[in-house]
Amino acid sequence: MSGRATIAIIAFATVVPVTLAGGCNREPANDIAVDVYAWARCEECQMHEKDNVVRRGTAAVPQLRTVLLDGMPHDHMNRLRASLGLPPLGSTVPVAGDTTARILEIKDVVTSYRVRAATALGEIGGSAARRALCEARAGALPAPPLGPALDTALVHVGGTCP
Repeated sequence: MSGRATIAIIAFATVVPVTLAGGCNREPANDIAVDVYAWARCEECQMHEKDNVVRRGTAAVPQLRTVLLDGMPHDHMNRLRASLGLPPLGSTVPVAGDTTARILEIKDVVTSYRVRAATALGEIGGSAARRALCEARAGALPAPPLGPALDTALVHVGGTCP
């Protein structure tokens, strides 16, 4: 086999799996979940992350409802846990040292996801957004900052919960 043929085969063997696997972990730009989780994860939010979600309108409501009610997806949670030196969800591996601060950080991040979902639902508005906010608001008012975020979002949608 010539040198060029060998290089072509190596290049093909390298590029094709990456292309078939989604190309460097890029997600389609039109995927609502991509916009929702980009905003949920951003720290300084300089790339119009919230605007991108709100622009989706009522099509984003089901995804935002899931984030509002359930917090972050398991894959996000496991990445966060790994970054904090904790085992994945459901693991029976013992953790060395005091985990209190790490667990509090996880709770803060989950709350941040939920607050951002409430905020976007309030800006999107509509009956489906109001229902999602009311589901999260059912029962006792969640602790700050989520409780006040829910109430503010409900004011934006012009509704109260039954």
